[in-house]
Amino acid sequence: GIEYAGAQSVLMPLWQTAGRPLSLFIERFYKTASRERDNPLTFQKTMAEIRDQFPHPYYWASFILRGKTGR
Repeated sequence: GIEYAGAQSVLMPLWQTAGRPLSLFIERFYKTASRERDNPLTFQKTMAEIRDQFPHPYYWASFILRGKTGR
């Protein structure tokens, strides 16, 4: 529904996570996305950063990015 409403891309969780890894992921992704024009690259970089700090996939693999590349 969000894409039909006009969103260029959507960051979505596949399962519910909580705590510091979740807040770091969201914070870093949107902070970088506000400066960069390449959302898929921003997504990959953010996932790698979180994976370095929290190696278990539960913390970093719960998100997917759908939609158009760039803005």
